[in-house]
Amino acid sequence: MNQNQRPVKLMAAAVLFLGFLIGCAGSDSSTSSDSDSSATQISNLGDLPSLDLSDYDYSDTENNTVSAKLGGLKVATKSEGDFSRAGCETLALKAEAIRFSKELQMFNCYITQVHAQSEGEVDFDDNGDWKYLHLIFSDEADAGQSQGHGEGPEGEHDEGPPAQVYTRFKKSGDQISMDACNEEDDGDLRKDVEVRYTTGDAISGTIVNQFVGSDDQGNTFEDKLQIEALFEPSTENADELVATFSMNFLGAWGNGVLSFSADPATLTNVISGGHSAEYEGNEFTNRMVSRFGINDDGSVLGSARVSFNASFPAPDAQQCQQWGVPEEHLNSCVDKCYDHEGNQTAAVDGACPFEGEITESYSIADGESTLPDVTIIANSASPFADAVADATLPDPSTATVSFQDSWDCTGDYLEVDVTDYDFSTCEAIMEESEALNNLFDYCHSQDNQDINEDLGE
Repeated sequence: MNQNQRPVKLMAAAVLFLGFLIGCAGSDSSTSSDSDSSATQISNLGDLPSLDLSDYDYSDTENNTVSAKLGGLKVATKSEGDFSRAGCETLALKAEAIRFSKELQMFNCYITQVHAQSEGEVDFDDNGDWKYLHLIFSDEADAGQSQGHGEGPEGEHDEGPPAQVYTRFKKSGDQISMDACNEEDDGDLRKDVEVRYTTGDAISGTIVNQFVGSDDQGNTFEDKLQIEALFEPSTENADELVATFSMNFLGAWGNGVLSFSADPATLTNVISGGHSAEYEGNEFTNRMVSRFGINDDGSVLGSARVSFNASFPAPDAQQCQQWGVPEEHLNSCVDKCYDHEGNQTAAVDGACPFEGEITESYSIADGESTLPDVTIIANSASPFADAVADATLPDPSTATVSFQDSWDCTGDYLEVDVTDYDFSTCEAIMEESEALNNLFDYCHSQDNQDINEDLGE
């Protein structure tokens, strides 16, 4: 039930292009959704709906994982047939949406498994009132860090649920409400997770997570995350569901927004995201909207519009060497800045300004390994170039995160020891989510390979 995956990966979902920060990524495969859109009826905790976006991905690639992190300042002029950073990061953002939809699904899983393995003891109150549970997952002496505690922005949390969770839930008509509290270092309980579902012909789910942690220096920080997913019948075919997803985050890694939509009638996905932050002397606001889908001939084509505005310290010799610049080429790197077209520019007060906007179209195909081939194509060859050129770019300053209801974590708790329960199904969902994080230097390393070849390094 660990909803607190560190935003070092999530914040990356921030649309960072041409050498900036971006987070964990990946993609699953599917060409259409056969989901049953009949009205969803919830009679007990075992009937919670699925909110997993995996079946709504129209990129036609298999188990690919792509992403990038903070990188160098060098930029090479790109042309048709070259590696498409925009297409690669589109897949990265798409994977973030899928990964965090699995976060919602994982919360569902733990609750439904507790219901099933308690033989019905854990279920909704017949009168529609709140029901309170104190779930014990492990002995305190053997437990890792509790949910809500962990390392700083550079670190990771322990996987799995905390030693114990205090939760409440109720069903009122088509509305399902669930909250969770965890124990802080001072022993006080603090609400940190809120989940709301609405069921019927359409299914919607919202999870709000507020994480408080501290870094190695003891500095306290708070990150807030809000995820919303909606599945509703298609106007073209009532037996198919149209999926939309949105995410807002605020905290140690800045502010950001991310959205994902899937249209089964046209077999297209739209991804958009924006991120603004200041990190170790780097300031940036980056935004992107990207549309891709399956063409009539079975190929996957897309177009992305990217806007970036940043400032970061001009590189010194040490930084250039860390980027792998040979000694004989240091003069072309130290205190040198580059614009997005690869032109050398002057540093301003020791900082490199970096801003611009591009529209880049791409194709996605199976690569020789498990990674995709994402290649630049002419904008005229993509059916989506005009649409993204006219699209409104997302604004990360609009990100908001808030609980719908307040709760001081008090209640008449039923204690349930679940230390011997089998949560392997839930752990499998967590593994699926984490699998979208591996090889997360792919976009950046592939882009740098092209850059170094262009610069003759």
